Amino acid sequence: MSNKKLFSSMPALCAFAFFGHACGASFSTGRLAVEYCTRHGAGGVIGAIGIYVIVGLWLFITMEYARLVKAKSYKDVVSTIYWDNKIVGGVMLLLWDVIQLLSIIVTCASCISGSGSVLESVFGLNYNLGMFIFVVILVVLFLSPVVFVYLGRMSFPMFALLLIVCVVSIVAGWDNLQNVFAGRVDYVFPAGEGTPGGIAKDAFTYACTNLGFIGTGAVYASHFESRKDTLKALGLGVLMCSFGLALCVVATLTTFPDCIEQTLPFLTIIQSLKPGMWTSALYVVYFLLLYVAYCSTAGSLVLSGVSRYTPLVQKVIKNQKVATSVVVVILLCAGIVLGQLGLMTIVRKGFGLVGKLRAPVWYIPLLILGPISIRRVTRQPRENATTPEVLPE
Repeated sequence: MSNKKLFSSMPALCAFAFFGHACGASFSTGRLAVEYCTRHGAGGVIGAIGIYVIVGLWLFITMEYARLVKAKSYKDVVSTIYWDNKIVGGVMLLLWDVIQLLSIIVTCASCISGSGSVLESVFGLNYNLGMFIFVVILVVLFLSPVVFVYLGRMSFPMFALLLIVCVVSIVAGWDNLQNVFAGRVDYVFPAGEGTPGGIAKDAFTYACTNLGFIGTGAVYASHFESRKDTLKALGLGVLMCSFGLALCVVATLTTFPDCIEQTLPFLTIIQSLKPGMWTSALYVVYFLLLYVAYCSTAGSLVLSGVSRYTPLVQKVIKNQKVATSVVVVILLCAGIVLGQLGLMTIVRKGFGLVGKLRAPVWYIPLLILGPISIRRVTRQPRENATTPEVLPE
């Protein structure tokens, strides 16, 4: 297979979309990286890697099940993966709808709020106008019938842009970074921070906030041809996300502990650099990274909402593009309302709540029941094939 076909294959597009889903308010701003990893000091790097190991294991189970049942949305997964029972499936789907809707709104709010903040900081635009521009871009993106392909393709360049921003940040703050890893920074960790228990707790909470990718991952998985495709997609996705977040943590540690209270840690680092042509170029790179990241992350969550709710809206509005636009606008408007709280509040309160809700309802049960359901579904074709045909007398 040529490199061109490899990078345009469905597993690769899924991996890039997974990275794009994670990159938004987490990687590109540095805010979530700080909130769940960097605030623990050098040990946060270990937490960053562990986060996507935790996520990858769960996503493999749920996406492989989505592949087997040819899911069109997470509804097709949830309805039977807990147990092949209509009542159980209905109850769990209701719980999922509530949590996933909250996740979509919180994540969109962080991306919309972040886009408003960066346009205000870089170009001096009104905060609300910046949020409105972002909403218009997302609505236009979703007018395409193959939006999931565009989400994958737009996410790959982010990886290169993120590397540039992180490497420059590390070089600029090398002296403080050495002090952090050597334990020479004058900072006293609050209770529960900087300890193995604190690192593990935040890693698990943040991992659960990333489980929302299943809404989009199920759409990709339905196009996979075999289990190898699921492994390829998640293997590459986990590698990119783990490396990307670990690099972000190292980069934000260059300003530790000041970064703990910074709304946009990477932008603060860039603003501290000596003015010049290269700094101006870095501003452009960072602005592109932020906007593409916000679009891909919000787009990924909105896609899960579109795949779930558009068929319901089409019962009233028959035109698919109009129905899709209505769903997108409603979800993003809810995000705008929540975005008035500001990025820091959304990150500290909203994401933590989503993670805590998903752990007992999504993560833990499906680690146990998911493999059982996969075995049940894979055995059905064989059982049907070996059942002798009863001939009429």
